[in-house]
Amino acid sequence: MGGAGRTPKAEIVEKPQPPKKIVPERELTVPKAEKPPPELAPPQKVETTTEPEISIKLESGEIPDEAFKKYAEAIQRDSEKIRGIRIRKIEFDGTVGEGVVYLNVTVYGSSESKNRRDIEISERRIFHIVSKNAPP
Repeated sequence: MGGAGRTPKAEIVEKPQPPKKIVPERELTVPKAEKPPPELAPPQKVETTTEPEISIKLESGEIPDEAFKKYAEAIQRDSEKIRGIRIRKIEFDGTVGEGVVYLNVTVYGSSESKNRRDIEISERRIFHIVSKNAPP
């Protein structure tokens, strides 16, 4: 049992290094780079901003269609700020009274989002846009 006082000895053996290759100076020059093939840009999503279909249904009375078209343009313009929303149709349904127009606005569209919460938020924003742009 004489192993208690011994310390292990480690031998370090160096591996011989392969000789470095001597490269003549003319080989050190950088070879001419070939022209890389032109990169094809990924196809960009072409967003068509088609105007939504406008439907106007009024009972008793006459209001120029131009007023509703301007209202629809304002709704469309503000709704473009909502990411992933596309309006297909805006429907105005109303009754003209004495100095008052009772108007229901229905907006049909689609959303790119599949998340129910994002869709609900977009619906609320559309509701706000419709009421904000309502003619006085």
